[in-house]
Amino acid sequence: DEDAYDMAVQYTGATELIVVKKDYENGGKVNMCKALTEMLADERQEGIEQGIEQTLFSLVKKGIISEEQAAEELGISMEKFQSVITVITDKK
Repeated sequence: DEDAYDMAVQYTGATELIVVKKDYENGGKVNMCKALTEMLADERQEGIEQGIEQTLFSLVKKGIISEEQAAEELGISMEKFQSVITVITDKK
């Protein structure tokens, strides 16, 4: 029920579940399975996208592809690509 859901969110610190709670409420009950499944799918997709970005940045760094090719594959402008690669380089 909703109280159990709220307690689980507080106990685990999974505050992102508070945001999705309203989408899964039904008569005082919360469909936790669906909420968690969709949240994990979103996280998985984000991880895949980050992996693709890191791979493209690595290929640029190694000289295998150009910055223009990487930006095109990511669907972003050269300016955006260069600002992101600068941030990544500065972190290392």
